[in-house]
Amino acid sequence: MTTVSPPKLEHCFFERLTLTAEVLDHDRSRHDAAPIEIAGFDKPGYEVEDIVFKDITITKPSVVLPLGLCKGVTLSNLACVKE
Repeated sequence: MTTVSPPKLEHCFFERLTLTAEVLDHDRSRHDAAPIEIAGFDKPGYEVEDIVFKDITITKPSVVLPLGLCKGVTLSNLACVKE
């Protein structure tokens, strides 16, 4: 019998992005959303690990960035601006 393990997200680098902090719904309406959300799995060893966000612009003056079950997350030169 084999045990299914969750995927492991690690060693990712995101650079020079502009994020809207919105989601486009199925009916094409826009809703506010977290521009970055990081959540690993409850199973030990399957946390999100070693993720870098560099030179990121978010087109909202203020946002919440939910983080959970992660380690080694780096935010470098992140800006929240009015459109």
